[in-house]
Amino acid sequence: MKSESLGVLVAFIGVCAVSSDGLLVKLAAQEDASVAAILFFKSISGFIVVSLIILAEATIRVGPRIWCGKVWRSLTRMGLIHLLVAGTTNFVVLAGFTLAFQYTTSANVLSFTALSPIWASLLTRPVLGEAVPPRTIVANVLALLGSAIVVVGISLAGDQGEHELSESIVGTVIAVFTGFGAAGIAVTMRSAASRAPDTPMIIGMLLGLVLSALLGLGIYPDLHPDGADFVPEWRGLRWVILNGGVCMAITITAYTMLEASFLDSAELTLIMQMEGLLGPLSVYAALNEVPLTTTLTGGALILTTVMTHEGFSLKANSARTTEDPSAVKVQSVPKAVEEAEDISKANLSNVPTAVDAAEAPPEAII
Repeated sequence: MKSESLGVLVAFIGVCAVSSDGLLVKLAAQEDASVAAILFFKSISGFIVVSLIILAEATIRVGPRIWCGKVWRSLTRMGLIHLLVAGTTNFVVLAGFTLAFQYTTSANVLSFTALSPIWASLLTRPVLGEAVPPRTIVANVLALLGSAIVVVGISLAGDQGEHELSESIVGTVIAVFTGFGAAGIAVTMRSAASRAPDTPMIIGMLLGLVLSALLGLGIYPDLHPDGADFVPEWRGLRWVILNGGVCMAITITAYTMLEASFLDSAELTLIMQMEGLLGPLSVYAALNEVPLTTTLTGGALILTTVMTHEGFSLKANSARTTEDPSAVKVQSVPKAVEEAEDISKANLSNVPTAVDAAEAPPEAII
């Protein structure tokens, strides 16, 4: 299987996994699992499974001891900065999704998190020094129009009480910040690939899981029912473990794999927009959660805008690659240099040094 085909397959598996997040959060909540317990156990189960995946990969490739040594040597100042930023942005995404799904519909949440590619394209100018193309400016205007339609629809919904309306607005605001967090992850990954290429960014993802678990403990006094056990009953806990230990672990692993190789950012982002369609559909099929007409209209405008924008971006990147063959993604320079050094050491070990040649008898040299 070609690397690009493998990348598309892995991306599809990742988007199917992350699309179930909203459904699993709502199923756990229906079984009386509090948002604090959901966030904590979802993050802990994800941390355990991702750590086991890292350990298995290290054992298979070079061994845990050698892998840990390489990780330690890669923790330069720039590498640490990227890990901290990746951990913080991943924390925003993990906590944001969990909290937003608790307060508003999946369609509302995914309509606003779908804006992440637009935010990412705007961040590339100050962070990566890349110019913002005109198509991105147009896409931003259309996406903001779609967002306004969703917000106005929520505000004018007549079948919501004052408390429900307030919660829906809170969930929408959290979704917006979650989209910023997702954009931050994408930009940080791209920055690390050029400025700290040896840094294992999946460690940053683990940091985000730890931070979100700590947040779950922090909000426990305020968002957990009085007198209820912190550990949910198995009926609710099973959905939480499935969410963190399977879906989130698959998503994090797939995303870091794809950022390291296989696909470029535009193509990956385009595939990941399927979440905005699969998420609400799965919640509607399982829980009969029907979104507002304005949410469907605004969400459709946002998704269409984002997918069109990313399609043009992918086309432009392909054209640049065709004009400049050197732009084709190749093995990372540090890795290539490391392998070259290993080969050189192996060859030099069989070559006599100048001292050996001087001490050897003339006939041995001849």
